[in-house]
Amino acid sequence: MEIHYFSGNKKEKKVTTLGIIFLKNHCLAVKTSNEKSTLCIEMKKIAFDPQKTAATIEALKQLASKKTRLIVSMPLHQVILHNFTLELTLSNKEIITFLQSQSRLLFEKTENELCFDYEVKSRDQTHQTISAVFAHQKEIQCTKKLFSQSKLKLTVIDIDAFALARLTHYSLNKHIFIYSDYDENCLIVIATAGKLMHCEYIKPASINHFLENSKEKYDYITPLPEAQNKSNYGDFSHKLLSIRSLLYPWFINKCAISSNQLSCFAIPIGLCLWEKHEH
Repeated sequence: MEIHYFSGNKKEKKVTTLGIIFLKNHCLAVKTSNEKSTLCIEMKKIAFDPQKTAATIEALKQLASKKTRLIVSMPLHQVILHNFTLELTLSNKEIITFLQSQSRLLFEKTENELCFDYEVKSRDQTHQTISAVFAHQKEIQCTKKLFSQSKLKLTVIDIDAFALARLTHYSLNKHIFIYSDYDENCLIVIATAGKLMHCEYIKPASINHFLENSKEKYDYITPLPEAQNKSNYGDFSHKLLSIRSLLYPWFINKCAISSNQLSCFAIPIGLCLWEKHEH
């Protein structure tokens, strides 16, 4: 297991997050922590047998502490993915209301029997495309029970279906680029051959500035919006989906990586399927 450190621009208290995704015969555990403007990313691939979870849980315990923020992603076979194309544009609150109204129509379940998460795939003045994932409450409860019995405290249960590819590609040692909303900044990570080679926090305006002053002209590029809060994340997420062409010139200039060596994945925030609330 390797731990890589690199400098960032954030100054805040230490936060350690352990993200776990269960796949067919193994699980991926990604641990991130920041301390004194230093970010650490650690990744481990753990063998997983659904009939013998004790060994897997024991391995995960070695990565987690009492203060670790623990996020577990449910397996894809336990959720339902559904795409909606609407002839109108909705706010985040209206999207939630709409998805709640679909639970009985699509699955013959009440909204209280299902949990859901969503991502806005595209949006213009008259149309909106939404990808949503639904999970049964009983599956959520089973996941909570498994970790509760193991004395591992869950913070969030999520589906993360839209971000599974980034971890799969990472484990296969391919070049990867991760782009995520991090408060008003963006976290960029580049890895090659399984090792991190570059990371920094930037603002979307920094990339726009590079493109505007570049010797080459990229007419197919639309500027990145400033992501200042989650309320405008739907529009921001839409731009992330086409970020590949937008950021290739910036990355190639920054890290001397050719475009055919670079894979690009956007990480949506979404609602998450279940979250622990402190009282």
